Amino acid sequence: NKNKELKGKTRSVTDMKGRTFEVVDPIQRIALLGGPTGQIAFILGVQDNLCAVTNTLKMSSLVREMYPKIKDLPGPRTTSGSINIEELIKSNPDIAVAGDIDGNIVLEKTRIPAALLSDSMGAGLVDIKKEIRRSFYYATGQMKSLIYEGVYQGKEAVLKLYNDPRLTDDPVAQNNFNEKNKSKILLAPQVFRYEVVSPQSGWLIMEKVAGERMLQSPLPPEKRANFLKLYLEYRKNFPSKPTRLLFLAENLPAVEFNHYRIARWLQLANDKEAEITLKEGKPVLAAKKFTPLFEKSISIIRKEFARRKMVWCHGLFSPYKIMKKDGHYYLFDFGHTKLYPEGYELAFIIWADWVMSANWQLSYRKWREGIFEWLKEFEKINKKLKIRNFKSLMRASLVERIMGAILADICATDRPRKEKEKRISLLYKLLDELL
Repeated sequence: NKNKELKGKTRSVTDMKGRTFEVVDPIQRIALLGGPTGQIAFILGVQDNLCAVTNTLKMSSLVREMYPKIKDLPGPRTTSGSINIEELIKSNPDIAVAGDIDGNIVLEKTRIPAALLSDSMGAGLVDIKKEIRRSFYYATGQMKSLIYEGVYQGKEAVLKLYNDPRLTDDPVAQNNFNEKNKSKILLAPQVFRYEVVSPQSGWLIMEKVAGERMLQSPLPPEKRANFLKLYLEYRKNFPSKPTRLLFLAENLPAVEFNHYRIARWLQLANDKEAEITLKEGKPVLAAKKFTPLFEKSISIIRKEFARRKMVWCHGLFSPYKIMKKDGHYYLFDFGHTKLYPEGYELAFIIWADWVMSANWQLSYRKWREGIFEWLKEFEKINKKLKIRNFKSLMRASLVERIMGAILADICATDRPRKEKEKRISLLYKLLDELL
C-alpha cells in the first residue's frame, strides 16, 4: 500500500504494531473498523470526527441514544474481513483504525493510512472478556470511563479507559497509595501497566479482585461504625502530603477552591436549565427561591473556609468505592486524588451514602434522619481526627455538598423532572435547617 497523497501539514504516527507512517495534521475524519475503538472514540470525545464506523456500533441502542448522529454515518465494515471498500473510500477518512485482518484489507485495497491495533493492550492483555461498567460526565453525553474484564500475562485483570473533563492522574495516584500503604486491612488493586495520555485521559490495567463484593449504599446503621473504622485506617495510611506537582487550582486557599468548584457547577446547571427552558418553557430551579439560598450558602462557606486548610485525600472515599474479599477491603477509583478543603471528605461520605443514594421519595422528616445519624457517627471519630470547631466545619461542608448536589448532580443531569423537583425540595429544607 502506498498512502494517498497528503496535502498540507503532516505528522508521523506509530501504531500498536510499531508501524510508522504519515497522516494529515490535524486528523479531521476517522474511520473506526473494529474492536473497542468505537467506545474509545466517545471516551476521548472525538465522536464528531467519525466519518465511518462498524455496523455493530451503528446498531448499538446505547450509542444511538447517546449520539443520534451515528445512524447517518456509513457502516462499511460488517464482520471481521468483510469491508465495503467503495463505501469506505467515499467516506474519505484521513485515517482508518482497525485490527489486523480489517487493517490489512484497507492497506492492500486502498491508499488510506491505517493504524493497526495489536491483539493486546500493553503487551499482555490477551483477552478482553466483556465490558463491565461505563460512566458519563453528568448529562453532557461524554463518556468518562469504560471498564473491561480481561486477562493480563495469565492473570485476571481489569482494563480501565478514562477521559474525565476534570484533571486526573488515576493510575499514578493508585500506585503512590500502594507504595506507601502499610495497612493489612485496606488495600488497593495492583496496577500492572498504565499510560497517562493527557491530564484528563489514559488507561490502566490492574488486578481483578476475584469474588469481590462492593459495599452498598445507603449503609445500614449497624454497618456505619465498621465503615468509619475503615475510614480511620485509610487516613492513617494515605499519604498526608501531595505525591505530585499540584494543579493550578489546588494552590488556591480553601475558600477560593470551593468558589472555583461551585462556579463550575453553576455553569453546568445554567446550561442545562437553559436547554430545559427552551423545550418546556419552565426551568426546574426557580431563581426566586434558589438565589437567596445560594447567596446565604456562599456567605457561610466564605466565612468558615477562610480559616481552613487544604487536605490531600482520595477524593471519593465512600462505601461504593470499596470492595470486600476474604476479610480484606479494596479501595478503588483514585482519579480524584487531590487537595480538598478540610471537612470535604466527611461531607462527601454523607453525600455519597445518603443524599444521592437514599430513597428520594421519603418524607423530609424521615430522609433527614440519615444525615444527622451520620453526623453523630462523625462526632464519635472526631476524638481521633481532632478537627477543631467540628460542628461549624461540618455545617459549612454540608452546605457546599448540597450546592454541588443541586447544581451538578441534579440540575445538570437528565433525571426526570419529577425526581429533580422532589430531590431539590428535600435539599432546600435541609438548607433552611442548616442556614
